[in-house]
Amino acid sequence: MRAVHHALLVGFLATTSSQAFAQAGVPAGSTSQTSATDDAQQGATDPSLTPAPAGEILVTAQRREQALQDVTASVVAIGADRLDEAQINNLQDLQTIVPSVNFGNDFNQAKIFIRGVGANTSTTGNATGVALHVDGAVVSRAEAQLTSLFDLERVEVLRGPQGTLYGRNATGGSINLITAKPTRDFSGYARATYGNYNQLVTEAAISGPITDNILFRVAAKTENRDGFGENPVTGNDVDDLGRWMARAPLVRVLR
Repeated sequence: MRAVHHALLVGFLATTSSQAFAQAGVPAGSTSQTSATDDAQQGATDPSLTPAPAGEILVTAQRREQALQDVTASVVAIGADRLDEAQINNLQDLQTIVPSVNFGNDFNQAKIFIRGVGANTSTTGNATGVALHVDGAVVSRAEAQLTSLFDLERVEVLRGPQGTLYGRNATGGSINLITAKPTRDFSGYARATYGNYNQLVTEAAISGPITDNILFRVAAKTENRDGFGENPVTGNDVDDLGRWMARAPLVRVLR
């Protein structure tokens, strides 16, 4: 599957200037927006970071909802459409479309770096240098940060340090995952991907109202893949993958 991903990424990166960093309420042809001086300088050479001429992207990077252009911190916001187009399945894939982000793993622990600042040890239970939040809840353990991404509204990447808002483990910055919320109208999607090593990735979601003031959303994803190698003693696959995940938020709307 790595070979397929590499080919896809080359095609996506070659057309980045015409693709959207989309979000609900933003035209599909708009590009991503970033804030802070260093992002503006980088946008001069990277068309994908040029602010959109129309439309407004709302983010919660500073613990409250704001227009991205009003955020004083250095932020990149990536919408659901862009994540889907670039085949972003996990945090490691983010480094292909977000500048200054690098990702690795060591002893089954995620090692996220933003601007070169991140985890500097591989000790179990060690605090990370880049914080990860899912809908505002911190995921502090590096082992838990290797999970896959699915059914997201957007991803916000804040370049650090962000200790004032996100605590001492955000020296390098913070990655905020904002999940898709229930909708007033029935909607949904389903997709499947097949690749090398018999990799099969499926994802689906359905959303809508239960009553006039109670909304639901159910999303699920599965990932299965043969191993990249074989144990010569047991004959078992090495580095195979078998993972499934689900989410089912329920929201009461106050009229």
